[in-house]
Amino acid sequence: MQPGRLQLLLRVGRLARVLASVLARFAWRSVAHLARRPWVGSSEYADETWRLRGWALRTLCQEMGATFIKLGQILSTRRDLMPPSALSELEKLQDDIPGVDGSLVRSIFQADFGKPVEAVFRTFEHQADASASVAQVHHGILGDGTEVAVKFVKPGVHELMEMDTRLLVVFAGILSRIPFRSFPSLPGLAETFCEMLRKQTDLTIEAENNRRFQTQFREDREIIRFPRLVDEFCSRNVLTMEYIRGVKPTRLTNGGHDRKKLALNLLLLYYKMLMHGYVHADMHPGNIWVSAEGFYWVFDLGLVAQMDWEKRRAFFETWASLFMGDGRPLAHLITQMSLSHDVRDMAALEGDTTAFLRKRKLDRIVELDFGAIIMEFGDIQRKYAMVASPELSGIGVSLFALEGLARYLDPDLNIGKSLAPHLKKLLRRLYLMDPNRKPPLLQLHHTREPAGLEAT
Repeated sequence: MQPGRLQLLLRVGRLARVLASVLARFAWRSVAHLARRPWVGSSEYADETWRLRGWALRTLCQEMGATFIKLGQILSTRRDLMPPSALSELEKLQDDIPGVDGSLVRSIFQADFGKPVEAVFRTFEHQADASASVAQVHHGILGDGTEVAVKFVKPGVHELMEMDTRLLVVFAGILSRIPFRSFPSLPGLAETFCEMLRKQTDLTIEAENNRRFQTQFREDREIIRFPRLVDEFCSRNVLTMEYIRGVKPTRLTNGGHDRKKLALNLLLLYYKMLMHGYVHADMHPGNIWVSAEGFYWVFDLGLVAQMDWEKRRAFFETWASLFMGDGRPLAHLITQMSLSHDVRDMAALEGDTTAFLRKRKLDRIVELDFGAIIMEFGDIQRKYAMVASPELSGIGVSLFALEGLARYLDPDLNIGKSLAPHLKKLLRRLYLMDPNRKPPLLQLHHTREPAGLEAT
């Protein structure tokens, strides 16, 4: 038996033991919880029941490792799937994961830069400031007095994720072949998720994305900012950046911030990312902080979905067409952004899409939530054997989560109505980005005129 297969079998055994252990603990806690039923009110009992379920799911993800922690992080943003009592447990997966020993990250730093931590930092905190699924962050002060956060990929994460992602792809392939209830898009989604995870383990990708976002949003610093990098100490395993301060959107108090403005700005910055074609695909609340001044700090930029100009144009025009109740552009967009499909009758797909939109009662179009529409399109995708592209999957998941977070900040938020006034401006800027756009005729004529006429 090949060593790789042996490791996979051992990993499967480990996951099975974790599942059995968590289920056993959940059963004991459930019995204790049930015993309290006669002495507590119904609402309190229901709340504690969901909290217990959230604990079980969080514990399962945490003990299974980085890959499943990432899945739990995605779930932690979905307030339409579980009540706050359960999500409060899952939110701990965003930045409350046990970290590795500080001596291990010191050895990583020396291996990557050829210098011990003591030669570079005036102070370096041995205890992690924050720890998540793939990496952990330590606080430090450089020799010149600059306060920084140093992000390290955890030792062993590369190998563990490689095994887990192989298992996920195999499991998705099995599910896609279940008789009478096939899920043909699952393998594509699994591959997309696995590729996203692999990118998170290479911090040079995150550094490149950071620099790109810094450039694209240099005129929007009142809405969004990204931590500045210390390029000298950035590598595949280490990312050194300015130390930032803020609070997660889910932990904002009632006073001190304009929650309605924050909700709108959250949507605007995401659609501006879509306009530029580089979209943060991991925007759960652990990666978005609100500063004291009211702008967003956005970080953990390893997962970025990329879209060419044609796909961006189709996305925005589809969004706009939904205000007129027209589902045909959505059908074409989903088809265009699929890796493969079995669409032989486009008219039939357009009809199914229109029926799907009417079922969602989009006659109240001002309540449009595009992320939810993309995520709920799965039944039609399965019918036409569509395998979602990485771009669409990343955008759908992230936008779905972000719309939920925006509504959490402002429960009365009307997404469609709030974004509509900004849509025309975004579309105008997008059309100006057309790579095949010809210069205006006036400009062409101007270049042929004698230089002396320019002054007049």
